[in-house]
Amino acid sequence: MDSEEPFRHLAAAFARAVQHGGRPTPQKGNIFQHLSVLNQLARSHPLEAARLYAASAEIPWGRFASLDALRQVIVQAPSSGDDAVDGFPPLRPDIDYVTLPYPGARKVLFVFTGAAHQFGAPLRVMHQWFRRLGVSLVYVFDMDWNYYLGTVRGLGGSVGETAAALAAIRDELGATSCYCAGNSGGGFGALLYAPRLGARRSLAFSPPTAIRESLESVRRKGARLDGLVSPRGEVELRAFYLDAAEAPPARVHFAANNAHDRDEAENLAGLPGIELLPLPDTNHNLIPSFIARGLFMPALEWLVAD
Repeated sequence: MDSEEPFRHLAAAFARAVQHGGRPTPQKGNIFQHLSVLNQLARSHPLEAARLYAASAEIPWGRFASLDALRQVIVQAPSSGDDAVDGFPPLRPDIDYVTLPYPGARKVLFVFTGAAHQFGAPLRVMHQWFRRLGVSLVYVFDMDWNYYLGTVRGLGGSVGETAAALAAIRDELGATSCYCAGNSGGGFGALLYAPRLGARRSLAFSPPTAIRESLESVRRKGARLDGLVSPRGEVELRAFYLDAAEAPPARVHFAANNAHDRDEAENLAGLPGIELLPLPDTNHNLIPSFIARGLFMPALEWLVAD
């Protein structure tokens, strides 16, 4: 039995009780157990079950920031009408992207995720915000932790190949405009690919903007970096934006009190069309704070506005 099996069992039992009209309460357990069960509910079960678990008075607040943040995101997730996280297909093990066409849409949003298929919170929950935009969605995953510089299975083995494959998906969807969004390492991906895709705008939360210490690890994973490494031995977004014939506008949000994230954002200072927007009283993962403050949907609406 793998280590997640007990939590999958508890999540499934809780979701069944909700499905049958009950209002169960979480079993007594420690903070790690509650976080694990809630993650299982968010990834695999109807949103109503996850929402009831997250809102339960049986789970104390204020003991673990990651659990509090996840609960806040789930409780505030928009209802999809049937109150389920339906419409989001199971992730395939052989490809690192999901395409979700929106009928009649002429826009496509490429969403570059961070760690573990997440965008600051489980993707199937975050999808409840993205799906409200009325655009086709392409979620892209960095399963090798290479900052989208290497292989993205099903798309390509290099930045050039992946950009060409994403452009082909855009065209197959019938889109006349595209946009890029990303969180953490996915923020680097969004800013990296936006000029290559001819995106109209991009939006990044807490992105690295130059790959330095991790570059050797990226190379060891087989990434083909010809033409991407600067004379300083880094992959620098600033250099790409200076060289781009027409770089798209971007908003880069970062935690004002996180020195590393602030330094990364300031690597892009002074570039035309790049807005650096600090958010006070936050940590690296800005998404729960954006949602709690009512800022997330307006940020997405800015991104895909005409």
